[in-house]
Amino acid sequence: MIGQTIPPRRDKILSKLGEGGMGLVYKAQDLKLDRFEALKFLQPHIAKHGEERKRFRVEAQAAAGLNHSNIAIIYSIEEFKLASAEEGDEMFIDMEYIKGKTLKDKIETGPLSIDETLNLAIPMARGLQTAHEEWGRTKRKNWIWSDWI
Repeated sequence: MIGQTIPPRRDKILSKLGEGGMGLVYKAQDLKLDRFEALKFLQPHIAKHGEERKRFRVEAQAAAGLNHSNIAIIYSIEEFKLASAEEGDEMFIDMEYIKGKTLKDKIETGPLSIDETLNLAIPMARGLQTAHEEWGRTKRKNWIWSDWI
């Protein structure tokens, strides 16, 4: 997918950011708005299952309902068909791109200093509180420490 432009929106896939059980996340450039975004695609092997597509849509709708400065913004959920796709329609969540490292990556590098922990604990707790109150679901690999922290 890297290097492809997603029709008709004109998002160009630049690089892979990560993947999980349900999705593949790519960094993309919105060529109309000239900004970076993160696009989370439904995994190809489950994209053809109606129940998984419904779950993915519910995830996008739930996350889109969250409004907090420590939670990535969901712009939209989209479906399209690639000319080369034989499995059916592609489905992705278009969201805010946040430059930085995931909490999972930070933890794997070793213990955090007291200062790092204290500087991150309050904003993380506020975002986590909002997510739990509104949605009830968070994962370590979904937390990103932006460069400004």
